[in-house]
Amino acid sequence: MTLPITDEMRHHLEHEVEHFSHLLSSQGPMTTFIHHNTLHGLQHLPFEEAIAEATRILGGRGYFSNEEYRAFYRRGRIADEDIEAALEARPALAGTEVIATIGERLITSGEVFRTHLLYGIDAIEPAQWRFEVCEREACRRFRGDVPKEARTVLLSKAKTDLARSLDRIGRDWTLADWMQSQTNLNIIDLLREALKSAIQANHGHHEANQTSGPSVEYWLRKLQVPKERREGYLQCIDRHAEDISREAGMGDEQLRRLWLRTETDLLKKLARLHFGCNGTYDAIASHFRSKLETYALSSLWNASLAVHGLHDPLAP
Repeated sequence: MTLPITDEMRHHLEHEVEHFSHLLSSQGPMTTFIHHNTLHGLQHLPFEEAIAEATRILGGRGYFSNEEYRAFYRRGRIADEDIEAALEARPALAGTEVIATIGERLITSGEVFRTHLLYGIDAIEPAQWRFEVCEREACRRFRGDVPKEARTVLLSKAKTDLARSLDRIGRDWTLADWMQSQTNLNIIDLLREALKSAIQANHGHHEANQTSGPSVEYWLRKLQVPKERREGYLQCIDRHAEDISREAGMGDEQLRRLWLRTETDLLKKLARLHFGCNGTYDAIASHFRSKLETYALSSLWNASLAVHGLHDPLAP
């Protein structure tokens, strides 16, 4: 059955064609930007609104993808000055709200937005995160798009931070304290509980154990604590175990030996699991001095977790 076409239908069609012809460009698709305004039917609107309206009506894409713009930035086609000018023109994106503090460094929402704009920090699924960490070593190697200047700054800071943290060992830290600062694990509490269990297991025999077993000096050498810091190291142990010593009625020498033996065993396991090296001073120092990139990224990751009071969900 053929539907009869009336004059009213013809007039309606002509009206619609006339109306939409104002939105369609009189030119065909163009690959080169010239003087012609392909959105002349929407030029009464602000530019960004016109693009959004044209996308809605015509279904075309008014902008490149974010990844394409980021590629332009990496190649220098978009400069930092362009980014700053664009952000300054949009006060709502200035983002002065402080959302995190790392040491004395304040991180604002504007900095996070700018970083996301340039590099992309979209949330990913847990399974994808596991792949990024385990297979692509996301916490050990810089992404390919991290600028050279940023790498230099991060590596320089990592070198300084590593030296400072290692220097604390034997002054106000044990190796267990250092490991705790790098993993956010409650290693000192683990050691204290292990110490209490060992004392309980040997209850009634501590007199016989006062002189048995390797000496304190043996364990300090085994942990490769520098000679000039060994006395300070023992004082750190005494502070950690002061209440345990008092409750158990043990002498300093015996308690120190027990702590050092327990610490040596624990660090041997944890350092191998978390860092892939032995749990001694020399091994840890040598490992991270040769892998500053890994130290920089793992420190950033752990600092981020610490801000939110979280443990590493992918920790061994």
